[in-house]
Amino acid sequence: MGGIKDFLDGLDLDQLGHAKSEIDRLIAKKNAEPKHRLWMVSTGMLVLKYFPGGDYVKAAEWMLDKAKENEASHAANSDKQLELTYIVVGESEVASYLSHNR
Repeated sequence: MGGIKDFLDGLDLDQLGHAKSEIDRLIAKKNAEPKHRLWMVSTGMLVLKYFPGGDYVKAAEWMLDKAKENEASHAANSDKQLELTYIVVGESEVASYLSHNR
């Protein structure tokens, strides 16, 4: 399975220069976007669910429900660790993050 590195390895110098210019343009465009906070509930290693920035209480309540489920199922102590933290993402990425919710 080829990835971006394999693709780039196959380009000649002119193509690499063009790719770099396009990447620089895309990075600048992403950096210029309005930023949004997303709350995320995780185990510390695995993200369980994302919430829009205005849904802090909803995220905390969901985490509490998850903690109750873990306790009722007698989950191993390592499965009981839950964290509520936030990330800041560009406006164009918000929908993608929220679509990963289970």
